[in-house]
Amino acid sequence: MDEFNENNLNTQQPVNKTSCANYVPMAQYNPFYRKKDVGTIIMFCLLAAVTIFMFSILIFTNTMSLCLVQQHSMNPTIVDGQFVMLRNSNDNISRGTIITLEAPAHHHNRGVRLFIKRVVATGGDTIQFRQTNEQVANTSLFYVDVYLSPSGSNNFERVCEEDIILTRMTTASNFNLNLYNGLFSYTVPDDRVFVLGDNRGNSVDSRNYNSFHLSAVTGRMTSIIRQGSSRERFMLFLFGRPRQAGT
Repeated sequence: MDEFNENNLNTQQPVNKTSCANYVPMAQYNPFYRKKDVGTIIMFCLLAAVTIFMFSILIFTNTMSLCLVQQHSMNPTIVDGQFVMLRNSNDNISRGTIITLEAPAHHHNRGVRLFIKRVVATGGDTIQFRQTNEQVANTSLFYVDVYLSPSGSNNFERVCEEDIILTRMTTASNFNLNLYNGLFSYTVPDDRVFVLGDNRGNSVDSRNYNSFHLSAVTGRMTSIIRQGSSRERFMLFLFGRPRQAGT
């Protein structure tokens, strides 16, 4: 074994400069390591933010729709000339959901291609319209209440809707209660919905056309846009020409 030599501690090995000829400092190779390239980092972040924003807008405009409600069938919930946002889906539809659906073909000639209504009953539910003893003032008409028996139940309960409807249903509504001796009863088939307008006295709905198949549903309302608001203007800019629904 070689003896320890203190002189070896001060001995420096020669540097091979040839092997370091291609060395590039990290600060020169990657701009993110250089303080003077802060601007590059900012530009990169802005570009990423804009890309994410545009991608989000693309997804939003393909999964949502803007709809202009015309006529008065959904008063007072939605007034004539008001815009609503729709999710382009017929999923997660339950009682109370407001939906748009394809209008029967003969309405197309009148410029109406979409109905907007509230779901009152879904597949398996049984709905009844019962004439009450409460007479409409100064007329020979009587009011009609809506009763519902959920799927799998034999019990009927009155649907309390006074807080959302503009006018109650009467015996002058769009079906003839006398044909049922004052009692209209209907069980909704699977994959169908029974819909009514909130303005019972001025609505074309399932009383005219029975239940609608879920395939006719074009959208589910997610929000109502306040008229004249900045959000309304932004959505018009974003979507351009909106859909129209009514009757």
